[in-house]
Amino acid sequence: NCVSELRRDVVIYPAVHANFTASTTEGCHPVTVALTNLTTGAVSYNWNFDNGQSSYLTSPSVTLENFTLNDINFNIKLVASNINNCRDSLTIPVLVHPFVEAGFAIQYIDQCAPATVIFNNSSVNGQQFAWTFGGVPYNTNNTNPITRQFDNTSYVSSLNYVVNLLVTSPQGCTSSISKQVKVFHEVDAAFSVTTEGCQPLPVDFVNSSQGGTDYFWDFGDRGSSI
Repeated sequence: NCVSELRRDVVIYPAVHANFTASTTEGCHPVTVALTNLTTGAVSYNWNFDNGQSSYLTSPSVTLENFTLNDINFNIKLVASNINNCRDSLTIPVLVHPFVEAGFAIQYIDQCAPATVIFNNSSVNGQQFAWTFGGVPYNTNNTNPITRQFDNTSYVSSLNYVVNLLVTSPQGCTSSISKQVKVFHEVDAAFSVTTEGCQPLPVDFVNSSQGGTDYFWDFGDRGSSI
């Protein structure tokens, strides 16, 4: 019985098991995701965030942005390697909803009380618009200009009204902005005068106006006074 025998050593390197968790997998722009690395058997890590950025940190974080009008899925991929170049990978998708931005411009038709003001809604990617005009709520689903009046019964100082706008996108994301409307105080012109007498009639005018700082008188006889 002729016998021949050949033996070879087979080296099996330790396995790599890529694993990680994401602090969130869905959110409104911008979404900051903290990544916790749970990989075993690896010594190096290569992260691809699907947004043109990458990292070699063990447990990095990333901010994902979406300036479009549609949802975007970012596939976060981890490739883990050991010293023998054995590799394993894992991908977790993160859904980022589009950005929404609240904005409006104030247009004064008349800034003296009662002030007439037009609000031009310049918000981006909004579907619902919740306004408050000096604490008075108004909700709408369109961006048409809104006209409001603001009063100021003071004869001394201006009055500021806070206008808030909360915008909600179709995906439920929100953005808000606040501005102030300044309304100048009221002016009430008034005076008393002797209205009858014999010619020549000396007349004393008593100015009882409120809220004024400058006065121009026209006496109806081509005479005037400041």
